[in-house]
Amino acid sequence: MHTIQSRCDFRPVLKLEKGEVEWLGLHAYVQVLMRKQSRHKDLLVVLSSRLRFHRISSRVSPELMHALDPSNSSILWNINLAECKR
Repeated sequence: MHTIQSRCDFRPVLKLEKGEVEWLGLHAYVQVLMRKQSRHKDLLVVLSSRLRFHRISSRVSPELMHALDPSNSSILWNINLAECKR
């Protein structure tokens, strides 16, 4: 998903490159799975490696850094890992 539009009169559009969406997704997965490192050790190794060598990792834009700032969004910390197992 790299374009989002709301269905109201105010129609903000978020446009990201496909690579930016992938990079944000990898980062989000790593952050969430780090809470249960022992359970997800093997997956974390793979995801962390992909994140580290992603083409965007060497030049993260200010917009992506803003998205990563925990004070801008707490949604990652509200994800219940037990719900993800279903």
